[in-house]
Amino acid sequence: MYKSLPVALLAALASPSSFAQDSTLPTMLVTATRSPQPLDQSLASAVVFDREAIIRSQAVDLVDLLRHSVGVEISRNGGPGGATSVFLRGANSNQTLVLVDGVRVSSVTTGAAAWEQLPLEQVERVEIVRGPRAALWGSDAIGGVVQIFTRVPDRASMRLSAGRYSDYYAGASFGGSSGALTIGGSVGRRLSEGFSAQNPNGFGFNPDDDGYQSTDLSFAMDWQGSDSALRMRSFSREGDIEFDQGFSESVNRGLSLNWRGKAGLWRPGAQVGWSVDEVDTPAFGSRFETDRWSLDLDAQRAFGDKLSITLLANLLSEQGLFNDAFGGDLIDEDRVSYAFAGLWELELGAHSLEAAARIDHYDGFGSEWSPRLGWSWQVAPQWRLITSVGEGFRAPNFNELYFPGFGGQFAGNPNLDPEVSSGAELRVQWRPGAQWRWSVSAYRNDVKDLIAFAGTEFAAINIARARLEGVELEGRWSNRKYWVEGSMAWQDPRNRDTDQLLPRRAKRNAHLQAGWRVSERLELGAEADYASERFDFGTALDSYSLFALTADWRFSEDWRVQLRGDNLSDEDYELASGFNTPGRSLSVTLRWGE
Repeated sequence: MYKSLPVALLAALASPSSFAQDSTLPTMLVTATRSPQPLDQSLASAVVFDREAIIRSQAVDLVDLLRHSVGVEISRNGGPGGATSVFLRGANSNQTLVLVDGVRVSSVTTGAAAWEQLPLEQVERVEIVRGPRAALWGSDAIGGVVQIFTRVPDRASMRLSAGRYSDYYAGASFGGSSGALTIGGSVGRRLSEGFSAQNPNGFGFNPDDDGYQSTDLSFAMDWQGSDSALRMRSFSREGDIEFDQGFSESVNRGLSLNWRGKAGLWRPGAQVGWSVDEVDTPAFGSRFETDRWSLDLDAQRAFGDKLSITLLANLLSEQGLFNDAFGGDLIDEDRVSYAFAGLWELELGAHSLEAAARIDHYDGFGSEWSPRLGWSWQVAPQWRLITSVGEGFRAPNFNELYFPGFGGQFAGNPNLDPEVSSGAELRVQWRPGAQWRWSVSAYRNDVKDLIAFAGTEFAAINIARARLEGVELEGRWSNRKYWVEGSMAWQDPRNRDTDQLLPRRAKRNAHLQAGWRVSERLELGAEADYASERFDFGTALDSYSLFALTADWRFSEDWRVQLRGDNLSDEDYELASGFNTPGRSLSVTLRWGE
């Protein structure tokens, strides 16, 4: 039965970028060019989840939402709050740039982003852009970019949820508008008793339940003047995560202040950003801290309706601390980087051209150039051909640069160079009618100078190579009553030195969703997910198929109740060797005001 799932998906595939959206309104994409453009006109391979798509998905957190996207694979150590890796087109988790309102949020010490700590109740939309994007965004954008845009609620709303494993969430939002000003915020609390993070194959198995609790806050403001606009976004989350050897306390905070001019030939913009990431694990006597400030300046100019130019400048200051209870401050470092970039966009009849280039200068290893070229050709009204080439890089994190090691072994190396990649993609889009959308993409991304602890005394050196290549198929069909959407991906993320597949990544995965609008107030849905066999450092992880059913009943103008049944076949599977995943479960959500 499991082998037949990918075959069945070929009959009706669709893209989650337009999940349950009004077809009369174009889906907008910001991340690909750093300015809004219709998704259908973008040269990027991208997925967009807007607020209504997030609500209808009934995802409990960002990780649960991302798994619905083509090219995305998830690995989680246990239940809610467990350390999570997100692989975009087979790239390592630290090779995907994660932004919240344009601000970097990954740890400068470990390089990891706290995917599991970002609350969906604070999120307005999520954009996923696949492929190297260093030409506009700089470091980390080898596999692509995931950008989360937080909300500014304009009215009051409320959400209550309950599910298996005593998983409860209560949240409320508030907001209002007066003239050009909109102010809003949110508060939420999640409690989960969870399940044992590890199974008997785990290195520290303890058969107790490992719970999770978190508190999240946000505040936002929009002001729209006649000749300029001002936007402020802030978020905060504190969480306690239990695992089989103890618990961790985490703190994630961020702030962005953005100004945009509306008048003149050049439209100037400026953004100040700040983010904090802290993880304290008493059981291991360790504490990681990141404090990051950024300043972005840009100017955009359109020359008629054919040519536009964007100029960018960036200043980034990063501070990182790693404290060990026995050794004290093992890492206490900071660095500054600056960058300049430009984007050129041209429309010539049926052809669209993009050219971008960026130079980043980092303390320690100097400068890194990152170019990108893209071209599309509207071959016919129903057919569009898109191709692009580009480069990416990842600056070494502080652990790789400065970690003192264990008795002289596994030490960092301050002379490391950045990891670099060069990629190419070819995509064909077919739009035979308003109800159908199909696309197929083929890509290759060669990564070299990968950092590995493989030098003398296992010190960090630039030595490894990888090749990430694959084919992605997306499609969508819908009418006023039914919709079907999904994706399939065939990929080969491989270590070029050992010829082994990269760990925890499947060669084939697929996702299918279907829905029935029973009435104006009631919708029913079904989902199926498939991933082929994976490997985790020598251990085989079996293939798996997951099935889910959903119901969404809006029983009044302001009230709706949602039901979701997950893993209905009670599949026993692993995303990481030795770590458990949820069994069959049911959740219920009550919403007011959304």
